[in-house]
Amino acid sequence: MQDLAYKLLESGAIGTSERDVRRLLVAYASPAVSSESLFDDALRCGILSRPASGRLGFPFPIVQEYLADQELADKHSSEVPKRAAQAVQRPWAQAVQFALERMPDNAQVVQDLLHAEDDAFATTTRLLAHCILNGMPCADTAPVSVGERLAKIWHRQSFRTARRVGQLIDDGWSSPPGPAVREALLRRSVLHEGADAILSRLSDDALTLDVLSNYLKRPKYVAHLGDFQIAVNRISDKAFRLYLDAVRSGAYGDDVWAAASLIGKLEPSGIGQQDLRQAIEDVDLPVGIRLAAIVLLGSPPTPLFWMLARMALSQKHASDHWAAIQALRRMSGAAAHLEALLRDESLPQEAHYGIIDHLGDVFPEATRQIQFLANLYTATGLSPDVRARMLIRAADLGHRPAFDHLLDQFADLPMPHAARMLNALSLSRAIPWRSHHRGAACANAHARRKGAVCKIVPNRCYV
Repeated sequence: MQDLAYKLLESGAIGTSERDVRRLLVAYASPAVSSESLFDDALRCGILSRPASGRLGFPFPIVQEYLADQELADKHSSEVPKRAAQAVQRPWAQAVQFALERMPDNAQVVQDLLHAEDDAFATTTRLLAHCILNGMPCADTAPVSVGERLAKIWHRQSFRTARRVGQLIDDGWSSPPGPAVREALLRRSVLHEGADAILSRLSDDALTLDVLSNYLKRPKYVAHLGDFQIAVNRISDKAFRLYLDAVRSGAYGDDVWAAASLIGKLEPSGIGQQDLRQAIEDVDLPVGIRLAAIVLLGSPPTPLFWMLARMALSQKHASDHWAAIQALRRMSGAAAHLEALLRDESLPQEAHYGIIDHLGDVFPEATRQIQFLANLYTATGLSPDVRARMLIRAADLGHRPAFDHLLDQFADLPMPHAARMLNALSLSRAIPWRSHHRGAACANAHARRKGAVCKIVPNRCYV
């Protein structure tokens, strides 16, 4: 069946006729075994299958590829370099890989492939890398050359291909990394394409520091480091100082939420308390950075913390609100602290809204958010706007009593809250169907009273 599998790959055909198979099997028949018996055996043992279309074929592509590689290695080994150029077209890739791994003397073939110009997808380089990782016999220089080529192409690939290149480097060229791989690891573009996993396992603090320093040259909007965080936590003290230097240099501009997030992910035990206290007391540092340092210090909320939290929540940027909420999330008794802030009339209304809208950052479970809101929206001392926002948030999470309460006072809701409720009504799948219909009726009646031209139907909103 080897030649049949090879010919089908060559022609690009999916199947073949029964007549062609029988004609091929005549060449393998003998007085002891007829071609008819060979045909029946091929069907019986599953080498060939007959689908509904009636044409014969191999049951799985891997079976055809394996048989074709035997034919390629045994009778057409001189064609392997040419076939490798077609490896980007499945299924030649697997067949060529099998053939390369099986050839007893492939030194010249490998050398030819390394000298040939690769395509934009680095198909030949990745093919050789797979073969080497699978144990292909080759000269000692071949793995070195392939590793260097992988390192050079890594940052030039699309996200999906770069992830595959990163995995290949991780599997075969990272323990220890050669000069080319070490240089590639410094590129910020590959950090989330496999470099983070490699760096986390190397335990090379000097390399970690170099990578982090290079990464912070353009730090905006970099709020997470993936698995690289494991390596960074081993040098938390140095990383903390690097982050502060980047903030002070103005590299983050006015929006330093990413720096606050990165500082908050450091290992607190690796940072000196004196360094943390100095950062907390540094009035020239942004509020979000000082809050992140307070959290790392691990002390109970102090008057300074509350002052900074209120300052952050009073800023116009939502990212500043987020920094305060992240700090509160790590404090013990977060629910009581949030309630105190929601009752604080000195805070701007947008700060209260920010706390409510980001409850998921404090309580990841929806049931815990509902419990917090349900315990509070019926309490006294809250402004009507804050109570309405809390009810809408609870309804959006599927809390039926909050939704019914909103429907009862729908006609008196200010327009911004009514719009948010309609959005919840149109999108939420957690609200019972009858409530959807009741909400739609209330919305249409309210619109008519306001003189608006709109039509609300369950799970849809037309204005």
